[in-house]
Amino acid sequence: MSRDTGENSRYSLPTRRTVLRTLGVGTAVAALGGVAAGETGDGTQTSARGGTQSTFQADNDCPPCIDDLMGYASLTSELDLPETLMPQHTVELRLDDADVLFPEEGDSDEQTDGEAEGFPDFYFDPVGLAISVGDIIEFPNASADLHTVTAIHPRFFGLPRRIPEGAAPFSSPPVMSGENWIYQFTEPGVYDIMCLPHFDLGMVMRVVVTGDGCEQPKAPAGSEQLPLPVAAVLDAEKLTPQNIIDNGPIAWEDLKGEIPTFNPDELFAEGGEGGSETDGEANPDGEETGTETS
Repeated sequence: MSRDTGENSRYSLPTRRTVLRTLGVGTAVAALGGVAAGETGDGTQTSARGGTQSTFQADNDCPPCIDDLMGYASLTSELDLPETLMPQHTVELRLDDADVLFPEEGDSDEQTDGEAEGFPDFYFDPVGLAISVGDIIEFPNASADLHTVTAIHPRFFGLPRRIPEGAAPFSSPPVMSGENWIYQFTEPGVYDIMCLPHFDLGMVMRVVVTGDGCEQPKAPAGSEQLPLPVAAVLDAEKLTPQNIIDNGPIAWEDLKGEIPTFNPDELFAEGGEGGSETDGEANPDGEETGTETS
C-alpha cells in the first residue's frame, strides 16, 4: 500500500529512531514510580513518585460514573459497578512478542541474517466493533505493556478528527497490565481509536456506533494524513463501517493478513538512522508539514 510522503502528508515512514522511541514509551511511563494509584484494603489509595509516598482517602460517597473525557478506570480487570454501568462489550489491549531486530552499529550481517521481519503486533482485539448508542465497552489490558484508549482527535498532537462531531475527545489514563478502563459511547458515528504510546506502530481500532434514525455511518476521510501503519489498518476492507456492522466483531487475527508488512529494510532504506523524518516546520494552519529532510 503506497502513501504520499511528500509535501501533502504530515507523516512519513517511521525511522529506526522513531520506532525505538515509540517502543520505549511504555518503559518510560512505567518508570515514573507509581503514577497509577493502588488501592489498599481500607479504601485508601496510595501513589509514589521519586521515592516519596502520599496517601489520600477515596471519596466513597461519590457514585461511580463514566466521564465523557476520562471514562472510568479500574485498577483490576474485575469491575465492581452498578448494573447500569456494566459493559456490554470487551476489547482487549494486546501485544504479541516482538519479532523484529534492529541492528546496532557494528553488528555483522551474520548476526542479523535470517531474523524475522516486521514490527511486533500492538493491537486492539477485536479491531473492529459495531455497537448501539449508549453501549459501554471495557478495555482490559491483557499484555505486559501499558496502553491508552484515546480518540484520534486534534486535541492529541494536532491529529485529524476521526470521531463524530458531537463526541468528546476522550482518553484513558495509562492502563497498566491487568488494569481495565471503560467508556460509554453516546454519540452515533464512526470512532477511530488509538493507543498513544503505540500509535505510530498501527495500534488503532474502529468502533461503529449505530442507533434508530441515525445516518449511514461513513469512514472518516484523510487517511493520507496518518502514519503508514495506521492508515494500513484503518483503510483495510474489513474495517469499512458497513462490513463491521454486517460481519463484526472483526478479530485482529482475521485482519492482520490484509495489512502490508513494514519491515526494517523498507522503513530505513531511504534514510538509515536519520530515516525520513520531517523537518518539523509548521504550515499556516499550525500543523507540521510533511517535508522530508535529506
